[in-house]
Amino acid sequence: MTIGVIPVGIAVYALSRPDGENNEPYITRMISNATAGLHEKWTSQNDHHVRMIEQAGEDRVLFANTRPQEYVDMKFPEYVYP
Repeated sequence: MTIGVIPVGIAVYALSRPDGENNEPYITRMISNATAGLHEKWTSQNDHHVRMIEQAGEDRVLFANTRPQEYVDMKFPEYVYP
């Protein structure tokens, strides 16, 4: 097990170093390519979440400031008044 750690460590170190042309390291470029389209998705999810929280706050204020209905006539709910 300890013999395999040395080559793996050397490989990870080599991949984490920048190229000779002052580019980003290979691992950083792979992460950037994998997460390229996620910024728009995260932005839309955050916007949707903010709108849901605002609506929940408005609903809470609405229900907190209304009086409950004290009487509901339930004798014959199927009866239609003429």
